[in-house]
Amino acid sequence: MIITLDGRPLPAASPPAATLQGLIHGVRETHAGGRLIVSVRVNGQELLGPELGQALAGPISQADRVDLVSAERQDIVADALRELAAQMSQAAAVSTQVGELLAAGRGPAAIERFGDFLRFWQTCRQAIAECGQVLGRDVTPERIGGRTIDEHLRELAGRLRELRDALEARDLVLLGDLVRYELPPLCDGWHGLLTDLAEAIDASHRGA
Repeated sequence: MIITLDGRPLPAASPPAATLQGLIHGVRETHAGGRLIVSVRVNGQELLGPELGQALAGPISQADRVDLVSAERQDIVADALRELAAQMSQAAAVSTQVGELLAAGRGPAAIERFGDFLRFWQTCRQAIAECGQVLGRDVTPERIGGRTIDEHLRELAGRLRELRDALEARDLVLLGDLVRYELPPLCDGWHGLLTDLAEAIDASHRGA
């Protein structure tokens, strides 16, 4: 069996792993130095999503070639935060669509579209928690813009409650005001916050 990590050939494990998951675990523990495996190729084919999930528990042959790519935890998290920041423009576009639908008197369509906006913010909050899990430390005490991430999250939760309450009450006038006056600065602020948090994580890694 041929095994590589970041282009470097690795010695075969003894005894050899019975499954792909076992092989990856062994490489991560022995050779990765705390880095995470971010890409898996078996016999030249990159495995992604459900296909990777199915392959992990499957057997591997001594005739197989397994190529692995690793990355620093901090780099993975910083890249994820920058991607999330970039998606803020999409969130802002959704809020604009909601405002246009409300102005056109299409309340039900606006409410349906607004549900997508709320789900995006729920994903954003969950992503911050998952970034902390990847890093192995809580990122909410990090200070960005003079306040901790936890304080920013609490403010976000309050804004989302206002929006959800207006949505559930079918108060389209209040919802329209919130869409016009609350959401644009919210999206802009979180774009900057996520970008700054990514930079802070990069800086802490460089200074380590």
